Formats: sequence, structure tokens, C-alpha cells
Amino acid sequence: MLTKGEVGYLTYLQKNSNFRTNIGFSSLSDKDISITLEFYNSNGTKLGEKTINLKPYGYIQINDVFGSIGQNDISFGYAKVRCESDGAFYFAYASVIDNKSNDPVFVHFEK
Repeated sequence: MLTKGEVGYLTYLQKNSNFRTNIGFSSLSDKDISITLEFYNSNGTKLGEKTINLKPYGYIQINDVFGSIGQNDISFGYAKVRCESDGAFYFAYASVIDNKSNDPVFVHFEK
């Protein structure tokens, strides 16, 4: 789990003709929280940022996250996850989906 001020990384993410990446969050907090996602390519170049708002004990999944920030050719990327909301207590994950079979590969965050 991640809490206020902690940073997590979701690695080995892809977006191309063969794969797409979904990212999800689940909150165990009794407070509204705001999570910042920063997206990077393999060279460490920042590609974009999204803010995700989660209700108390809420869950959300963002499908095709790189596509949602206008990136369509990422062979290897990663996302940096952080939250500065008081009372934050949440879980983050990514799922890299094979576009041909629709089989997912689960990616757990690293601190």
C-alpha cells in the first residue's frame, strides 16, 4: 500500500500496435484522495501527467493510459505514482494487455 508522500513506480508499461496498458487504484481510506500519475519513456523523458480523484474506499481503472495522454508508440515506459492527500492509503496496479489475445499481464507497483 502507498500512503501520503510515498512514491510508487509501475514499470514495463507499453502502448503500441501489440499492447496497451491500463492502470487502476483502490483506496482503503475514508477520505477523498487525489493521486498524481506521471508518465515516462525508457529514457526518462516525461510524457505527460494525470490526476486521479478517488472517493473514500473507491476504485477506478483508466484504460489505455498512454493513449489518454496522446502517446501511441511506447515500447517501454513507466509511471510514477504519488499522493499528497491527508489520510491517503491506497493500492496501485497496471495491466499490460496483449491486443491480439486480450490476455493481461499484472504489474504491481514498486517503492
